Amino acid sequence: MHDTLRVLPDGFAVPDAGAGTPAAVFEETLSGLRRFRLLAAACRLGIFAQCHDLVTADTISASLGLRPNLAALFLESLAAQQLLEKEGERYKNTPFSDRYLDPSSPYCLQDQITLQVHLAGLWDDLEEILRDGPKTYEPEAWFSELIIPAMGATARCGILQKTVKAVTALPEFHNARRLLDIGGGHGLYTIAFCQENPALNGVVFDLPGVLPATRRYIDHYRADRVSCTPGNFFFDPLGSGFDIIFSSSNPGGKAPALIPKIRDALRPGGLFINKQGNDKVLDDPLMNLEWNLWAIKGVQKEPRQYLFSHSVPFEDYNRLLGEQGFVVRDVVALDEQSIMTVARKGNP
Repeated sequence: MHDTLRVLPDGFAVPDAGAGTPAAVFEETLSGLRRFRLLAAACRLGIFAQCHDLVTADTISASLGLRPNLAALFLESLAAQQLLEKEGERYKNTPFSDRYLDPSSPYCLQDQITLQVHLAGLWDDLEEILRDGPKTYEPEAWFSELIIPAMGATARCGILQKTVKAVTALPEFHNARRLLDIGGGHGLYTIAFCQENPALNGVVFDLPGVLPATRRYIDHYRADRVSCTPGNFFFDPLGSGFDIIFSSSNPGGKAPALIPKIRDALRPGGLFINKQGNDKVLDDPLMNLEWNLWAIKGVQKEPRQYLFSHSVPFEDYNRLLGEQGFVVRDVVALDEQSIMTVARKGNP
């Protein structure tokens, strides 16, 4: 005689795995997805460009071609997430949305959201990637179309200002005449440095396919003392006689092989200023997995976020600077995730 499978295998005992109820765990996970998709859709639709002043759901639905009943629920959801304010039956941007989500704001982060939407698509393909390996991108297209606009948008919201404040406080800065920004991408740091020092000329050195994006920023800010040099800093010469070489969050910033090239490109007494992510905080399992869902053609990454095969830990890199003709003068914590080394090239 077969045993009967019990509907309640442990009687009336409530199962407990020690992590809260399954419904609460799943709801917390899905709630983040819902909020992200809500925000991404609002950005793509141009909601925050429409809501400078109070508008009704009917006005929004007519303007954007949305179904009125769904538009009302959509705007109500944005208000519940404190992305819109509601007064009666009308909606307008919150101060946060005006500052960071309105495309007319200089601090708009929609390019960062565009990148995050792309990365979210990789998570949608997670099972395929786990079987077949990461999605591979051409480096110049990947950087110019997604990474550089996202990094530029994020930089303007705080880290650019903090970095420029720290660099312009250095005694040598206002006497500097030539600056090289290796892997400079958007060029915003060099543009800002040149604005702060009217005698400074800056050069952004990056891949040829990246520099059209750089030039758009240069043109936008009318930075006529900032120029571009195409090249790959791992293989091509950097030039010589620079007073300052600046590096920010690029694959060369922790590569020991580049130290001699950087040293040789500086004049005696010149400064190498290297801003990178803080190794001690950038180690999250989910972010490490996301880092490995995509690859850049011809570039070997390490499993841990923001590390490459040619990278060494930040402290080891600074030690190597000291062994190869630099005096590491200061290490500055710019925020929770960013740290900057100021190193002076010794006299021959």
